Amino acid sequence: MIVLLDGAPAEPGWREAANASAFTHGWAVFETLRGQDGRPRFLARHLERLARGAHLLGLELPPLAALEQSIRAAAAAAPRARIRLTLFADAPPIPPASAARTRWIVTGGAAGAHDGRPLALAVASVRRDERSPLSRIKCANYAVSVFARREAAAAGADDALLLNNAGRAAECTTSNVFAVCGGSLVTPPEAEGALSGVARAAVFDLAPSFGRDAEERPLALEDLARAEEVFVTSAVAGVRAVSRIQGAGAWPAPGPVTRAIDEAFEALPG
Repeated sequence: MIVLLDGAPAEPGWREAANASAFTHGWAVFETLRGQDGRPRFLARHLERLARGAHLLGLELPPLAALEQSIRAAAAAAPRARIRLTLFADAPPIPPASAARTRWIVTGGAAGAHDGRPLALAVASVRRDERSPLSRIKCANYAVSVFARREAAAAGADDALLLNNAGRAAECTTSNVFAVCGGSLVTPPEAEGALSGVARAAVFDLAPSFGRDAEERPLALEDLARAEEVFVTSAVAGVRAVSRIQGAGAWPAPGPVTRAIDEAFEALPG
């Protein structure tokens, strides 16, 4: 087998990577975590979701103790860190194929806290396929989100809102979307194409402490336009207020509910 990297013979490690399923087919799962004060936040929830994704793709899960050790080492490298764990196979997944070994990579680096500035969203022209099994896991095949993020940047927005095949809100490119509707916190369910986000789950846990209901239900653009507030959530960035969705609505941001949820989320021990 010959592998050329930038026109020159590749080193042995690159020759192996060229045949890895993550490189050839996007057949990999990953988790992105925040390290806070030297510790990974919501580690158990991230590993639980990783296990679900690995099972769907037929990847053998490495020993959890080894994964945890590497993640904790990455979290300890900075007061606030962004950590990514990627799990993949070292051979293409298309049959007939010999037994593939599962490999994993952990990367980490410093991550700054968000500045509190509300986000402007653009509605992406590409759709999130709620019928695809990949919409329910953190799969490395992120081309749709990349297309959407590029469209948002070209439109002068911070991020893109992805609609599903029915034209309803699914999620943003790396975050879940919530609307404050009549005092309740509403977010699209997984059946609408939303990923089961770790920060999303934390918001559900927090809602009762504010005397609010948190519920999953379909959200059309018209529902978002009528909402009192809109915000997005992710494990690394936390809770971010949305000030406008181009062509769909605008809100004073951050609103009181978003601000309270943000403060409570940041105070969670994880």
